[in-house]
Amino acid sequence: MGAINFGAVLLAAVAAFAVGSLWYGLLFGKPWREEMGMTAASAPRHGMAVLLGGNFVLLLASAFLLGHMFARNPDLRSFLYFMMAGGVAAFFIVPALWINYLYQGRSLRLAMIDGGYWVSAYLAMGTAFWLLR
Repeated sequence: MGAINFGAVLLAAVAAFAVGSLWYGLLFGKPWREEMGMTAASAPRHGMAVLLGGNFVLLLASAFLLGHMFARNPDLRSFLYFMMAGGVAAFFIVPALWINYLYQGRSLRLAMIDGGYWVSAYLAMGTAFWLLR
């Protein structure tokens, strides 16, 4: 097993955070807020620093696990960074999310927006690890 590339872990978390900013801002912010039933009055009360800081710390944890996976396979071919990262999202993260949404009665539209984000975020993380391999 090779060493975990902590620079790539950090870049991966930044990349996923950037994808989230774009995804839940410019691309799907309005429909996501509609599906969540959010208004200005119902915005989180704990503040943006806690929300965004917590988000980044959790993305770091996710990127760390990817870093561990990649360190265990030091001779990966380029396409495997994307296949492994995208596979984790598509076959672990998204199904877990959608199972919760089924029980919560959430809409397919919301499931697609959130599922699409996680696949995109993990592909961005895979890109970061590939770039800094």
